[in-house]
Amino acid sequence: LRRKDELFALDETALEAFRVQQLRRPREFFTPPAYLSHEDAVIIRKLAAPDGSLKRLPRQLKQWMAVLRYILPVFEPGASYTEKQVNSLLMRFHADTAVLRRFLVDTGMLGRERDGSRYWRELGS
Repeated sequence: LRRKDELFALDETALEAFRVQQLRRPREFFTPPAYLSHEDAVIIRKLAAPDGSLKRLPRQLKQWMAVLRYILPVFEPGASYTEKQVNSLLMRFHADTAVLRRFLVDTGMLGRERDGSRYWRELGS
């Protein structure tokens, strides 16, 4: 905006320069990790923000399984985690850590003590 006779007017030249600058900026996108299958990578690319976090949680079981395989490597085989540590690791992917944690446990990818005091990555997953 520029001032003209005590009124404000739109500076169309500046607006056009800004538009051109924005169009020339390289678009940011996420590249899925190499450990994912091609099919999983396609799904994760659609769900992930440029930083690798999930823009939204999936609706279909096939998509959920791809998400879980994407997340699982943050857990070291043989390591033991508290619920707080699990939530901290999952927060990198999505704010709803409870649903991510629940799906990891329900699919058998993470083991869990009955009282929730300890979690671990299941061998072979």
